[in-house]
Amino acid sequence: MRQAGSGGKRADCHATLKPMKRDLDLVRQLLLQIEGMPAGPPAQYRASEIEDPVLLAHFELVLASGLVNGKISRSQSSRGDVISISGLTWEGHEWIEMVRSQSVWNETKSLLLGTGGALTYELTKAAASRILRARLDGGEGRADVSRETAIVKREGAGWDSNPRDP
Repeated sequence: MRQAGSGGKRADCHATLKPMKRDLDLVRQLLLQIEGMPAGPPAQYRASEIEDPVLLAHFELVLASGLVNGKISRSQSSRGDVISISGLTWEGHEWIEMVRSQSVWNETKSLLLGTGGALTYELTKAAASRILRARLDGGEGRADVSRETAIVKREGAGWDSNPRDP
């Protein structure tokens, strides 16, 4: 992103913008769309053409996080930076597979937020994985996740826990 005073249009509006918070719902939507891209040359977007600053910031986040293959080519020209996206990384595919189902995603968020926990990438990954494992062990629907729920609650609270400990 351009710094204030660099002459860019975006820099002039920083004073009126609210701070951007990471939105994992938006990250999930972006990854699902990127996963659906056809194979071939990378999709390219001019940062200046992405009018929603939150969407642009999330493109930058998924690239920086290593969930997406691509790069941002910085430019000082009036045409602006170019974002190239060629697909998901292995880690991006793994995460999106765990949270692809809307019911698993909703249950993951409910579990984490309901315990006063944070909605972070690592915790969503851990919670979704445990929910899916419980469903495999207990059949369809809301499986008995009492042990897994207790583990996730402890991890969400910052406790050091080992699921193998009795």
